[in-house]
Amino acid sequence: MPTILKKTILFIFITILSACEQRAEIENPNKIFTDSEVKELNWMVSEFDSILASEYKAGSVEENYKNYLKDTENYTIPILNGMDKLGVQVMDLSVFPKIWWRYDKSLGNSGKYNIDAESEYLVYLKHIGESTDFIENYADKFSSAHDINPSVASEFSYRIKDVDLSDKNYRLIFAIHYLTLFNR
Repeated sequence: MPTILKKTILFIFITILSACEQRAEIENPNKIFTDSEVKELNWMVSEFDSILASEYKAGSVEENYKNYLKDTENYTIPILNGMDKLGVQVMDLSVFPKIWWRYDKSLGNSGKYNIDAESEYLVYLKHIGESTDFIENYADKFSSAHDINPSVASEFSYRIKDVDLSDKNYRLIFAIHYLTLFNR
């Protein structure tokens, strides 16, 4: 193989690898999350990925997410094996109050929660929305309603499939959205 061809292949491989590495990071605008909270967010996405992979066994992470979306088309929110446990586990994370607020603490670890409309998570959503109209619109609608109302939930299910779900940031938003819907 000629040297120029080897160098070209190596360059393409390194470019692809670096692009994948960039998408593997949770963005942290203005350091709103601590390093340990970013690790927790990465853990949350990994757990959600594993739950979907266990259920759908598709060839890629993106396909698993899209298969889950197909199951939401009849306006139900499937709670797959492991999602209840993950929904409880997130309440113990230090990042929890930067995303959610609990409105029924009397239930202990089975308490209900919703996204906090004044949270650092909304700052994060608006930052991600700077490059994606759909997420910007989602953040604005949530900020206005202070809730994931039925029209916001429906639009999310319809439009999230058009973003690059290999990007961990979109999968984090996906996981937080659905964990919120079935824990409120």
